Order: sequence, then C-alpha cells, then structure tokens
Amino acid sequence: MTKTQLQADVPTGMVVMIDDRGDPASVNALRDVLQRSPYEVRAASLNVKRLHEAVLAAQPDLILLVGASPAILHFCQQLKADEDPPLAITVLNAPPPPNWGGFDAGVDDFLVQPINEAELIARLALALRSRYTRRRLVRDNLGLERQLEAQNKELERALNKAKEFSVLKDSIVSTVSHELRTPLLQVKSAVSMLGEDFPPSTEGPGRLVNYAAQATARMESVVGNITQLAAAMNLKNEAFGVADAISQAIRQLKRGWESGKKVDRVRLFMPLELPTVMGDRSGIAQVLQQLIDNGLKFDPDGGYVDVHVQLRREGIRVTVRDYGIGIPADQLENIFQAFYQVDSGTTKKFGGVGVGLTIVRLILDGLGLTIEVRSAPGEGSEFSFVLPLAI
Repeated sequence: MTKTQLQADVPTGMVVMIDDRGDPASVNALRDVLQRSPYEVRAASLNVKRLHEAVLAAQPDLILLVGASPAILHFCQQLKADEDPPLAITVLNAPPPPNWGGFDAGVDDFLVQPINEAELIARLALALRSRYTRRRLVRDNLGLERQLEAQNKELERALNKAKEFSVLKDSIVSTVSHELRTPLLQVKSAVSMLGEDFPPSTEGPGRLVNYAAQATARMESVVGNITQLAAAMNLKNEAFGVADAISQAIRQLKRGWESGKKVDRVRLFMPLELPTVMGDRSGIAQVLQQLIDNGLKFDPDGGYVDVHVQLRREGIRVTVRDYGIGIPADQLENIFQAFYQVDSGTTKKFGGVGVGLTIVRLILDGLGLTIEVRSAPGEGSEFSFVLPLAI
C-alpha cells in the first residue's frame, strides 16, 4: 500500500510515538510504517526530561505508547488530565490481562505485536476520525450554547417589555374604570332622572332624553368591553360550578342599561345537579354575558334566548341559542374579528361596536376551548362550547 493510497482513505494528523521498551528494532519498524502514512510522526523516549510539557506543546492528535509499564501508564494518565488530551494507543507484546490498568489510566485502544501495517493505519484512522468528530461536536455545541445564550437574552428583553406593556395595560384599564365609569354613572343617573320628568317620545325634551339614554348606554358598553378585553388576558384555571358562572352573567346583564330590561327573555335549561368544571369562572361568565346580550340585541321581534347546559362524556356542553336575524354562512368566521359587523346597518340598528365576540374568542382561546357556531339568516344563531370536568 502506497502513501498516496493511504492518504485517500485516512485523515491526517500528528502522531507522537513514546518508547518505553528499549527495543530499537521494534520501534524503528513502527516508525517506518507510520512514515509511509499521511501522518506527521515524531518520536521520543520516556526518559526525556520535561517530556510531558514537550508533548503538550506539540499538540499531537494521537500518542502511540510502545510498552505497558507502570511508568508509561502514569505518563498517559498525566496527559489525559489536560483539557483537550490526545488519543492514546498502546502497543503490547501480548493481550493484556483482565486486571490491566491501562484503560483506567486513559488508554483508548491497544495493539498487539506483531502488527499488520494495514491494521495499524486503519486503527489509527478510526481513532482519529472519532477524535475529529468529537471536536466538531464540541465546537458545534459551543456554537449552540452561544446561540441559546443570545436567544435567552433576547427572550429576557422580550419578557421585560411584556411586563412593561402589562403594567401599562393595567394602568390604562384602571384609568378607564376610574376616570370614565364614575362620571358615566353620574350622567346615567342624571339622564334617568330626566326621563322621569320627560318620558321618551319622538319629539320635544323626551326625544332628547331618549338620545342621551342611548348614547350613555353605548358609552357604558364601550367602557365595559375595554375592561373585559383586559380581563381576558389574565385567566385562571380552577374548579367552579357552571350555575355560578351563569348567575354571574345574568347579574351583569341586569346591570346594563339596555339588556337589564330584557333579561326576562332568557330561558335556562339545566339539570339540578352537575359536576364542577375547570376554567375561569369570571371569564366564562363574560363569555355567556356577551353571547346572551347578542342574542337579546339581534332579535328585532323580542324573542327568547335559550341557554342549554348538558352533561356529556367529554364535559359539560353550554349552548346559547337565539332566534334573531342570524348570520350568513360566508361571514361566520369573520364575526370573531374586532369591530366587525355582519353588515353596515347592524351598528346603527342594533348598536354595539363589534368587540363582544372578539372577547368571547379571546377568553375561550386562552382556556384552550373551541367555540362552535351554527346560524342561518332569519333563523337565529347557536353558539356552543364544552367545559372540561374537574377531577
């Protein structure tokens, strides 16, 4: 086998040969074989002063230890204590006994005399390939660690920004609740008192009172929606009773200027006893409030809104059914977009700003729940979702 043929099959590198047997003929034979290989070969005797420092300074890829004395194994152990030690292969006269301490000293492999040239080159090539592979993996891991560190820093900055936005959001919601709700309540009370002196009519002061009442109701709805949108971002996951969420939704509806007078149109169909479910009770109450309010609002004939609660294998299914104007099939997905109205006339005719169903989707998405919609123009709409049972 020529050196050119070997170079095509094996990696290159530096091999340092350390002799401990004092057998020049055997050492020279090994050196001749290695010099016909693609490796850079250096040789030294174990009794050379400061051999350890000299070997490390040469930065070899592999050390060929000729012999297996305690001194040469100790030398191998010293080399292996380095941060990036070279591979170590010993050349023995006979197979080692079971209690041989070479592997404990850091020997990676051994060869037994007489050594076949092709076997020697193949074993060295295999060892060096494993070393280069390990080095590449270490280098790649370091690169990945740096990338991960940079991504963690970026994530930390993003989390800090998110915290800042959360504080800003809470501040805005607090300002809206305090600075708008309180004067709005005063305006609402004043308009209500004026309504007692000037009943709503199509002309005169009663007509103005009617306009003021409608505008106040719409402003109250907007303020409520802003508060609910913020609350939809802070959901809990705990056990609660569906009946409690429905009662909370009805109470909130009764407080509304417009829907408070229409709550008697809500019909509840629910078993007397039901297991508890998992989720956010206030969030589910908001969902039901929005769905029921929409059902009451978008029914020009003043029909019923039915709430069905059924125990199923997968959980408790809650359905809100109205008999109002309905929704065309090609617009069912769009209704959950913020500020979307089915047509340009619904805002003027029925009021609202088109964020109620957006709140519904945000809350249910935050709880990992899916809402189903069935509707047809003139036949009303049905919204359903399933709450998982608490274990």
